[in-house]
Amino acid sequence: MDYFGILERSFAITRRYRVLWLFGFLLALFGAGSGVGNGVQYTFQGGEFPLQQFGAPPSIGILVILIVVMLIIALAIIAAVVNYVCQTALIGLVGEIEEGKSPTVRHGFDVGWSRSALRLFGVDVVLAVPVILVVMFVVALVAVTIALSMGNQGGSAGPAWILLICCLIFLVPVFIAAAVVLSILATFAYRQVVLAGDGVLDGIRHGYRLIRANLGPVAVMWLIMLLVGILWAVVNLVLGFLAFAMVGGPAAFMYAIFRSGLAAVLGAIPFLVAAVVIFAAINALYTVFNSAVWTLTYLELPERPVVS
Repeated sequence: MDYFGILERSFAITRRYRVLWLFGFLLALFGAGSGVGNGVQYTFQGGEFPLQQFGAPPSIGILVILIVVMLIIALAIIAAVVNYVCQTALIGLVGEIEEGKSPTVRHGFDVGWSRSALRLFGVDVVLAVPVILVVMFVVALVAVTIALSMGNQGGSAGPAWILLICCLIFLVPVFIAAAVVLSILATFAYRQVVLAGDGVLDGIRHGYRLIRANLGPVAVMWLIMLLVGILWAVVNLVLGFLAFAMVGGPAAFMYAIFRSGLAAVLGAIPFLVAAVVIFAAINALYTVFNSAVWTLTYLELPERPVVS
């Protein structure tokens, strides 16, 4: 496999096809790993902005909390939909680019808004089952250990804590390794679903077989992209400090003038929005590049099922 050829081709696709930038931007803004979230964090002290001073009854506070919770849930659902639609669109469009087709925004949304996006969600649900089981096992261990410690069984608490620590020492590296394996499996299962038209279980099964048959090339590409990801994380760290200064500076200035947390928040909002947009726009390029690398890697592997 020509690893650096794939990287070069992915970079060329990212640079040339600006249609992909839109989906990368939305994915960076709403999807996991976007890196958006740096900014000023202000903690309001109790009673600083009491609703009672505006004549509002205490029940209004509960209503506000419920509204905020509902908004958070709604935003989470919207983010999930955008995430899967954009991932599907990026995979499908890069696959079509390799077939000599020209991508368009409208066609990208047609590709993304399809059953394939729902199947990507299904892939994540299926692959999350072992993770959930491990987490439940760890929680059960911790609960039993705490119960023994709080009870009148002091003699049993010591060995229980030792057993818990030993289990955690063993489970942490296993959990990390499993997370890496499941992430790679999901990456290829996604492409089986979008490019080969597989269902959820078929996509996972065929993705696993494809990885097993090409374990060496897949491992090498993963290591290369791990290095690229680390370098990009350093870039994001620098951008995060710049974003903090961009948002924190105006917030501190407004607070110094008005001595009001509300004024600091209001002064920071425009800069926070601008920082989030700029941050997502920059990360959009990496998002497109990363998706293209794995799509091209998938297309280059032998023993791949025929694309439907």
